[in-house]
Amino acid sequence: MTKALSDDWMLDHQFIDNDVIKPKKMEHWWCDKRVFDISLAIPLTITPEVTCKAAIQLLKQEGFDMVPVIAENGDVAGVVTEGNMTSKILAGIVKSDQTVSEAKVIYKTFRKIEMNDKLADLAHALDHEPFVLVVTEQRCFNGKTPGKVDTKTVVSGIITRIDLLDYISKNEGIVGGSEK
Repeated sequence: MTKALSDDWMLDHQFIDNDVIKPKKMEHWWCDKRVFDISLAIPLTITPEVTCKAAIQLLKQEGFDMVPVIAENGDVAGVVTEGNMTSKILAGIVKSDQTVSEAKVIYKTFRKIEMNDKLADLAHALDHEPFVLVVTEQRCFNGKTPGKVDTKTVVSGIITRIDLLDYISKNEGIVGGSEK
């Protein structure tokens, strides 16, 4: 690992603060734009009980290479990726009739970002992860416990590096809604 990546890791995991190492600052026209400026398709989600075979068919049919997994309680359990299933099925570790939960193909290490976050923060997250889940917090009152409101995380989209690159390339000639 290089020193630059190591410094970023230390900052991300709050082992050191911004007084010790200054985080790299991006100063491009798109840095202060928000995640909601990128067009997002509402993602299709699956449950942990879906078989690998069904997940593969779904990915093929929908043209996706990953799909979020939502646990029974409604929380995000992780993401099933084409790459993760491919490596385990081709190695013979997993059978396609196993559920994604049984097969342990749910990628549980992922970053979350909100719609109002800056694209500079998104770019920083994509420096370390192949994708980022765009989430929205949803509050729900069930009426059973007076005054108790539960908060659930809802997946609003998935952003990969190509989505950010596409946004920048399509909009680099337009800054703040007007031509340069």
